[in-house]
Amino acid sequence: MNCSQGDLLAKICASSDLHNIQKYLNEVLLLRGFERQSAQDKKENITREWK
Repeated sequence: MNCSQGDLLAKICASSDLHNIQKYLNEVLLLRGFERQSAQDKKENITREWK
């Protein structure tokens, strides 16, 4: 595994505990999901205001 590719891999490489890795990945995916959802909501609000 290449441990020089950014924070995510660094944390995974630093953690030997599979459960912690899984938990961290889930948190990252949740955060990305929330960001995407909030961006989508903003887009819809802007679209509604224009109508």
